[in-house]
Order: sequence, then structure tokens, then C-alpha cells
Amino acid sequence: MGSKRCTKCREIRPRSQFFQRKEAKDGLKSNCKPCVAARQKIHYQANKVDIIEKTAIWRLANLEKMRLADKVRHSSPGYKQKKQIAGVKWRSSAKGKAYMKQYSAEHFQDNKEKYYSKAKQYQVQKLTNTPQVDPLERSMIEGLYFISQVLSNSCSDNFHVDHIQPISKGGPHTFDNLQILTARENLVKGANYYG
Repeated sequence: MGSKRCTKCREIRPRSQFFQRKEAKDGLKSNCKPCVAARQKIHYQANKVDIIEKTAIWRLANLEKMRLADKVRHSSPGYKQKKQIAGVKWRSSAKGKAYMKQYSAEHFQDNKEKYYSKAKQYQVQKLTNTPQVDPLERSMIEGLYFISQVLSNSCSDNFHVDHIQPISKGGPHTFDNLQILTARENLVKGANYYG
């Protein structure tokens, strides 16, 4: 793999720690990636206002180009799932949890009526999609929720009871349509139905 000396910090680093440059004899830039990043950070801090202004002007001038690039990127295979997983990882970090807790509390205070209305709609939809079940099936459903609660209390992960076919997509609230998933798997799945 080889190594190279950085002309800025004078350290010998692996070749993977250098950006490519076609014009150079060895095909690599002379400064290592950490030195380039440090230099770019200093430049950005010194010229922050100008950079933000130029970026805003460029974005306005190239809206159609940006939309097209976004469309291509968003339609690439696995993009949506990668983004969802990255979001779940961030939300489960300490910094993400603190931010989400504060944001959720503020958002709830600003939108109480919307939350209550949505919760009521979900309850009505759940009741509409719940057929008459016999006492045995009802106890099986309650048992599934109990198992989920026990798993959450005994493991480091939280567990959810998930509807395989979501209620929002017409799925029934029956034992056959329920499964236990970790909270992370359930958040990534969302209201998708893979059946």
C-alpha cells in the first residue's frame, strides 16, 4: 500500500490519508487529509459570511440543476434506507436523544391540537380495523404486548409490537398481523409493508 510524508505536518502517513491529484508524480496531493481539513476549517471561519452569501447566490442561480441532482441521488438504490438508518443511529446517540427530547417537547407544546387529533384518528382507524375477536385471541394479543414489555425491561433495547401490514395501509389489529421488533427496526420499517 505504501506511505508518504505530508509536507505540512511532516508526518509519514499511509497513501489512503492523501487526496488524489492527477498532475502529481505519485498521483496524490502533498498535504494529508487532516491538514487539508484543518486548513479548510480555518479558511471557512475567516470567510464564513462571504462563503454563505456566495453559496446562497449559486443555489438560487442553479435551482434546476440542484433539483435534478437531488432527484438522481434520491432515486439511487438503497438511498432512503441508508438515510433512515443514519437518522436512527443519530437519534439513539446521547446528543441526538437530548436534542430530540427538547425538540419533541417544544413541538408538542406548539401543536397540541394536531397531536390530539392525529391520536384520535389513529384510535378510530385501529377500532375500525379490529374485527370482533374471541377472548382467546384477545388474550394472545395482550400476551404479545406483555412479552414486548418484559423484553424491554430485561434487555438494553426497547421492543415494540408492530403491525406487519400497517393500520394506515388497511392492516387489521389481529394476532396474525402483529410481530415484536426492536424499536430501531420498527422506526426504520415505519409504515412500509413488505408482504
